[in-house]
Amino acid sequence: MKGKYQRILRIDRGQSFKGHQAELSIDTLNNKMLSLHNQYYSGSIGFYYDLKKNKTIKKLHTGVITPKWLEKLYNNAVSLTSSKRHYSPEFLFRDRNGISVYVNAYQITATKEETVEGCGFQGHRDNIDELKELSKSVKSIRKYLKSKTKEEVVKYIHHYNDNYDNDDVQTIPLYSKAIKYIKETVARLFV
Repeated sequence: MKGKYQRILRIDRGQSFKGHQAELSIDTLNNKMLSLHNQYYSGSIGFYYDLKKNKTIKKLHTGVITPKWLEKLYNNAVSLTSSKRHYSPEFLFRDRNGISVYVNAYQITATKEETVEGCGFQGHRDNIDELKELSKSVKSIRKYLKSKTKEEVVKYIHHYNDNYDNDDVQTIPLYSKAIKYIKETVARLFV
């Protein structure tokens, strides 16, 4: 999504309806990408339509502040690892539907990315409904971690390199029990 963007439309928070803001822009330099970003109380959703390829990348993002009990569990689990890095690792959970849930000392974040053919922009109701479904992943991970000890959650710690783009060589893989639990949970929520 690199290029020179020119804003076409901006809607400030509350102008259209309470809690909503949006921006529509176009990449005029490289690949002629039309971008629509909607921010709601429950999260954000961005649509990136590539005019040349006739495909839309949809990115959803939602999150909550990490509760105190989970912050303590996270800090205790991180203290068991031998990482001497200047940045904090995260717990990472992924499922077969493209949802990733990241947990650190400050927040629990769920993201989902998918590509659709054509101009795949959606209306507000669909956006809000998808964000509600995505937030269920955050709730299910909180519930899952509630019953775990620091020794049990160490295996979910995931390290990133300094620029936060690519996985580090010290990535600790997800274990099959967690993957099975997440798949079952997501199957119940999204099917």
